[in-house]
Amino acid sequence: PNEGITSISFETATSGDAVVEVFDMNGRIIDELYSGFVISETTYKLDMNRQDLPNGVYLYRLTKSDEIMMGKFIISK
Repeated sequence: PNEGITSISFETATSGDAVVEVFDMNGRIIDELYSGFVISETTYKLDMNRQDLPNGVYLYRLTKSDEIMMGKFIISK
Protein backbone atom coordinates (compact mmCIF):
# COMPACT_ATOMS: atom_id res chain seq x y z
CA PRO A 1 0.00 0.00 0.00
CA ASN A 2 1.05 3.58 -0.62
CA GLU A 3 -0.48 7.02 -0.30
CA GLY A 4 -0.44 7.83 -4.01
CA ILE A 5 3.31 8.34 -4.32
CA THR A 6 4.99 5.30 -5.83
CA SER A 7 7.61 4.15 -8.32
CA ILE A 8 7.18 1.57 -11.04
CA SER A 9 10.30 -0.18 -12.34
CA PHE A 10 10.52 -2.32 -15.46
CA GLU A 11 12.88 -3.89 -18.01
CA THR A 12 11.96 -5.17 -21.45
CA ALA A 13 13.37 -8.11 -23.39
CA THR A 14 13.60 -6.12 -26.64
CA SER A 15 14.05 -2.49 -27.61
CA GLY A 16 11.15 -0.55 -29.11
CA ASP A 17 8.35 1.90 -28.51
CA ALA A 18 6.48 1.43 -25.24
CA VAL A 19 3.59 2.94 -23.32
CA VAL A 20 3.02 2.66 -19.56
CA GLU A 21 -0.51 3.45 -18.40
CA VAL A 22 -2.32 3.34 -15.05
CA PHE A 23 -5.93 2.10 -14.86
CA ASP A 24 -8.58 1.96 -12.18
CA MET A 25 -10.43 -1.30 -11.56
CA ASN A 26 -13.18 -0.22 -13.98
CA GLY A 27 -10.64 -0.10 -16.83
CA ARG A 28 -10.50 3.69 -17.10
CA ILE A 29 -7.10 5.17 -17.91
CA ILE A 30 -5.98 7.29 -14.95
CA ASP A 31 -2.55 8.35 -16.20
CA GLU A 32 0.01 7.75 -18.93
CA LEU A 33 3.36 7.54 -17.16
CA TYR A 34 5.56 6.93 -20.20
CA SER A 35 5.38 6.92 -23.96
CA GLY A 36 8.56 6.50 -25.94
CA PHE A 37 11.45 4.28 -26.93
CA VAL A 38 12.92 1.79 -24.44
CA ILE A 39 16.22 -0.07 -24.68
CA SER A 40 16.30 -3.78 -23.88
CA GLU A 41 17.73 -4.92 -20.55
CA THR A 42 17.75 -1.35 -19.21
CA THR A 43 15.95 -0.68 -15.94
CA TYR A 44 13.46 2.18 -16.11
CA LYS A 45 11.98 3.77 -12.99
CA LEU A 46 8.84 5.87 -13.31
CA ASP A 47 7.72 8.02 -10.40
CA MET A 48 4.03 8.61 -9.90
CA ASN A 49 2.55 11.22 -7.57
CA ARG A 50 -1.23 10.89 -7.65
CA GLN A 51 -2.28 11.74 -4.10
CA ASP A 52 -5.59 12.89 -5.60
CA LEU A 53 -6.65 9.29 -6.30
CA PRO A 54 -9.07 7.64 -3.88
CA ASN A 55 -8.21 4.51 -1.92
CA GLY A 56 -8.33 1.38 -4.02
CA VAL A 57 -6.53 -1.07 -6.25
CA TYR A 58 -4.96 0.21 -9.47
CA LEU A 59 -3.30 -1.54 -12.39
CA TYR A 60 -0.39 -0.47 -14.53
CA ARG A 61 0.33 -1.86 -17.96
CA LEU A 62 3.41 -1.64 -20.15
CA THR A 63 2.57 -2.25 -23.81
CA LYS A 64 5.05 -2.89 -26.63
CA SER A 65 4.49 -4.43 -30.03
CA ASP A 66 5.89 -7.75 -28.80
CA GLU A 67 5.14 -7.83 -25.07
CA ILE A 68 2.70 -6.70 -22.40
CA MET A 69 3.45 -6.54 -18.67
CA MET A 70 0.95 -5.76 -15.93
CA GLY A 71 1.12 -5.12 -12.22
CA LYS A 72 -1.01 -3.67 -9.47
CA PHE A 73 -0.69 -1.41 -6.48
CA ILE A 74 -2.93 -0.27 -3.65
CA ILE A 75 -3.56 3.27 -2.50
CA SER A 76 -4.44 3.42 1.18
CA LYS A 77 -4.49 6.75 3.01
